[in-house]
Amino acid sequence: MISTSLPKENDTVTLTCTSTNAEWIEWSRVPYGAMLSPDNRTVTFSRIKRSNSGDYRCQAGNPVTMENSDSITITVAYGPENVIIKTRRSANLILLKCSSDSVPPATYHWRLNGTDIKKEQNELQVAQKVAEIEGTYTCVANNSLTQLTAMDSIYVNVTTESIDSTDQTSSNVTIAAGIGIVIAVLLLILVTVLAYLFAKHRQHKQQPDSTNNASSSPEGPVYENVSAPQSHTSETALPGTPVQATQESHYEQLTHKDRAVYSTLASKAGKH
Repeated sequence: MISTSLPKENDTVTLTCTSTNAEWIEWSRVPYGAMLSPDNRTVTFSRIKRSNSGDYRCQAGNPVTMENSDSITITVAYGPENVIIKTRRSANLILLKCSSDSVPPATYHWRLNGTDIKKEQNELQVAQKVAEIEGTYTCVANNSLTQLTAMDSIYVNVTTESIDSTDQTSSNVTIAAGIGIVIAVLLLILVTVLAYLFAKHRQHKQQPDSTNNASSSPEGPVYENVSAPQSHTSETALPGTPVQATQESHYEQLTHKDRAVYSTLASKAGKH
């Protein structure tokens, strides 16, 4: 005999084996946490668990006879738990499917933006591209035995296609990969441009500056240029005239001429 065959989880449940003239009693199973009475006639669960569900029977006997009881099945009620809505797109419809862990199986109904929809089932079909159907859909699961209720919600946007969670993850990964490729291409272009500008700058810097080369000669009169006239003078000198004296005289004339030019320039600068 059993107090109930469909107890709720955490209820107190007692199994009793009844027999006449029994000198000993044995049970087919005594789960961990269950308590046996001193004469083994009862098995008591102070807080029965879903794991205690199953078949139970007892055996009673004496030295003359032995009897087996009928098997009794205990099913522990619990839930609903782990309520979840999954979405799928089919043609022009969005299919919402609700599920939960519940014993006995839960019943379902739906709400749109907090208002009950007359749909007493775990699946709901929603037409796409209809403005009136956009909003938050809530699946409400109820266990008639445990009197417990649980729910899950999802937002449906008619402007986008509805996809399940796996597809959403793949889409996010694809978008992230595309952004990464764009950034990499932009960085490559930037590096290429900078390398080109650096090479052009370096090439321009290495080109010889004609102006600097022209001004790199020593300051003051360049007297080497008079070597050709001196050589010519030495060849045309009169007999008996020392060549060295003629060259020195010519050098003094050039030097004096140069000083006269500088002096004139200095005088003009002074007038200003």
